[in-house]
Amino acid sequence: MKSHVSITPRLLTKEQAAAYCGVSAPTFASVCPVAPLRLGESNRNLRYDIRALDKWIDRMGGVQDEVERDWLAAMDQNNEIRDNRKRH
Repeated sequence: MKSHVSITPRLLTKEQAAAYCGVSAPTFASVCPVAPLRLGESNRNLRYDIRALDKWIDRMGGVQDEVERDWLAAMDQNNEIRDNRKRH
């Protein structure tokens, strides 16, 4: 018996990327700043990285800025702790 495995592709066609973002393909083409990856000579081989799309969507919603700020704050805090330990 064959089992069916569903795999979500990381690289999407323009139509798939538009659907993933919840907009039509023409709207996607006019508003999305994410550049497609060229997997071959033909335009049929252009693919959008789902992670790059997620980052774009996060930035539009302000999520990316908060995540980066929290990450940088944590790094600063860790550096201060390490520096204080070295001094003592």
